[in-house]
Amino acid sequence: MSFGCAGVVADHVETLIKQMRPTRTRPSVAVIGSGVIGLTVASELRRRWPRLPVTVYAKELDVRRTTSFKAGGQFEPAGIYEEYETQEQRDVLADYLRRSRNRIVELGDSSLWRRYGIALRRNYTLDHRNPGFDVFTPLDVVPRPRVGMLPFRSLNTLGREYRTWLINPTVLLPHLAVDLRRQGVRFRRRAFADKEALCRLRENILVNCTGYGAKALLDDQQMTARRGHLVILRKTSHKQFYFFSGGCANYRAMYVFCRQHDIVVGGSVQAENDSETRTPEDDAVFGRVCDNARNVFAGLPAACERLR
Repeated sequence: MSFGCAGVVADHVETLIKQMRPTRTRPSVAVIGSGVIGLTVASELRRRWPRLPVTVYAKELDVRRTTSFKAGGQFEPAGIYEEYETQEQRDVLADYLRRSRNRIVELGDSSLWRRYGIALRRNYTLDHRNPGFDVFTPLDVVPRPRVGMLPFRSLNTLGREYRTWLINPTVLLPHLAVDLRRQGVRFRRRAFADKEALCRLRENILVNCTGYGAKALLDDQQMTARRGHLVILRKTSHKQFYFFSGGCANYRAMYVFCRQHDIVVGGSVQAENDSETRTPEDDAVFGRVCDNARNVFAGLPAACERLR
């Protein structure tokens, strides 16, 4: 989604630049946040305007410490599509997805997929409805799935195969940061107490890419925390080259993302929980995350437990 968001932001910046021309004001942009949205926005701005002054401000400039770095990396509007209720809103989401698809294809045509951690993946699910793909993703972005027996030794059941992309943030973010610095984008470590502090920046175009941080920084009460648990495993076979998502047979959440160098297992979502402290209760959830994945691939997809 970040590539599509970056394209929309760049369109807004273009409008502001045109409005500034009669005043002869030289535009400059401050991107607030160094996660995947902040870096893809800065990258798109530099791509469109090679000489436009762009500065990325963030309380943490090490991309390995951002929330984005911990994400799994599948191309799918999972977890957000519920917010797009009307047809008009769905059209907006479809535009984001198409923009993202177009930029991913463009990067592939430039032979940059490997550099940015992008790869085409088969996404396997059980044979049940998957709204993120089936309802909210246009067919020209992710085609209809193939239906047939799943290709796993013990999971002998009917399933679906979608074609989507892996965008691995552990590869993408460091390379974007390196590229941006080479292209003259400045990075500044700065923590902002409130929106008044933002207004004191010297740049005249500000782009908020703080994600959940906008709740405190801009008093955005629409922002809600959604905390999850991820288990990172070492890859043991070159055949581990797929996604498995869509949940268990009893509709418990579970997913497995095989990335370039590791495997991400997850499924938990804790609403209104923004704690970053690990507790004994979290350790129990990590255990259930692994148990659910074991049960599914052992041919027991209805044995998954609820993750809390």
